[in-house]
Amino acid sequence: MKLFRILPPVLLAVLGITSVVPAEEIVPDPEALTFSSRFRTAVLAQNTRQIMRLTHPHSQECISADERDYQYGLILQDLLRVLGERQTIEDVSIRKVDPGELRRSSTPGGTAAVNWPVFPEEQIIITYTKDGLENTASLYIARDRDEWKWVHACAD
Repeated sequence: MKLFRILPPVLLAVLGITSVVPAEEIVPDPEALTFSSRFRTAVLAQNTRQIMRLTHPHSQECISADERDYQYGLILQDLLRVLGERQTIEDVSIRKVDPGELRRSSTPGGTAAVNWPVFPEEQIIITYTKDGLENTASLYIARDRDEWKWVHACAD
């Protein structure tokens, strides 16, 4: 069986929690905020195909074509745990991604080599309350043909 070649989204969300990159917060691009809403809607609807359509094509290449449905189904379950329905969104902000900081924060404990098939341009930071606790999750995005797409790291 092939090794799982994508870092689980929960790990990326935890990275967002522990290392919200202290980069310049920017005036939110309405298209990026719309993307964030569409992404969360796809997660809540548990729509694997929509998650795949919202994922940058280069990130999808981390997973072989014949395993994508299955693997993105697993990814969706992790995303549902992080961005699911039992929370209240408190704030959504957007920051430019600092390549140096992201590289340093992408290898917790040095356990896995991380490859960004396309480097994220912006980081959507979602602050939410779940079970009375405030949490933060991050989505990394980059443009593909003038549309924002989710980008995730791949394990080498």
